[in-house]
Amino acid sequence: MKFETQRFIVREAGEDDLEYVMKLERAEENRDFVFQNSLEEHKKNLDSPETMLFIAEERLTGEKCAFILCSLKEYYDSFELRRIVVDSKSKGTGSELISALIKYAFEVVKANRFWLDVFTDNERAVHLYNKLGMVHEGTLRQSYKDYSGKYRDQMIFSILKNEYIKP
Repeated sequence: MKFETQRFIVREAGEDDLEYVMKLERAEENRDFVFQNSLEEHKKNLDSPETMLFIAEERLTGEKCAFILCSLKEYYDSFELRRIVVDSKSKGTGSELISALIKYAFEVVKANRFWLDVFTDNERAVHLYNKLGMVHEGTLRQSYKDYSGKYRDQMIFSILKNEYIKP
């Protein structure tokens, strides 16, 4: 186990979890908001010393309910949330998991900066990051070309160790 919340236990993913991760990435309700890696890319993530792939499981049932992909640049003390995808939306899962991940980044990993990017049209996520006290640092205009050929903007959010208020 890496960390836990009131409702979830978060552990490191293994190769046997990659089918679940890819299924969530490619689900219709998620695919417009998260990047999709190939199986080979996910296997490289599992082997990378800078990358962490976590699986969140329901504490009561042990059922998988989300995955989290992060990177740590130790030299810079910078912790990046690259991707979080939850199975069931609007239940507070994302909020609970990201709050715990921020705590993990600052209190366990000892990062100085926690940051992420998000597509500007992912209103649910943008609302959540603002609610969690993250700062909108700027917008990368037309920084990504999606599968349909459409250019999309990405917002950068962060929170620094000295801004983090321990729960």
